[in-house]
Amino acid sequence: MNPKNKRLFCSSVFIFPQADIKLQGLPLSIAMEAVDRAYSAKVKILDIMDATQDKPRSTRKESGPVLESMEIPPEKRSRLVGVGGFNLKRLTADTG
Repeated sequence: MNPKNKRLFCSSVFIFPQADIKLQGLPLSIAMEAVDRAYSAKVKILDIMDATQDKPRSTRKESGPVLESMEIPPEKRSRLVGVGGFNLKRLTADTG
């Protein structure tokens, strides 16, 4: 398999681009050429991105998002959510 074509595959599943062309009288050859050019441009952009940064940064930016997780026992999850999701909605509104 051509390494540039392997980007069309994801975990042994084919990924097909959506083509929603509604122009009457547009020749199929022109539509196929447009798809081919778009694919070539996408591959070129991904190659540039790969060459620029091949692995994640070792340090995070100060302004970057912070993810934290915690384990809540099943019997206490209803207290976190609250009646009608009140606590969860308030937490989301306060923290974004």
